Amino acid sequence: MEFAIPIEIIAFLAITLGVICRTYFPYLKKLDENRQNEDFVFELRYVVTMIVSGIVTAIFVYPTFIIPEGSQFQVFIAGFVFAWGANDAINYLIN
Repeated sequence: MEFAIPIEIIAFLAITLGVICRTYFPYLKKLDENRQNEDFVFELRYVVTMIVSGIVTAIFVYPTFIIPEGSQFQVFIAGFVFAWGANDAINYLIN
């Protein structure tokens, strides 16, 4: 018996992960750049930006993403890149 995850779940997980990674990676970069600076702290605005962009992205990205034909891997990559790009654009508009 073959275990198959529904393609809609794969797309949902890819979009969610794309949004989270696009928000979290710039923080990691800033954290690495300020490694020697002891005054650097995690600011509340990072959380607020993540929540706002996540909500806005969810409202606009989930309904507009058309699941492509292909393997689960192709759907995952397409959803991840689509969400990353949309979240990037939304982050630039918000900030």
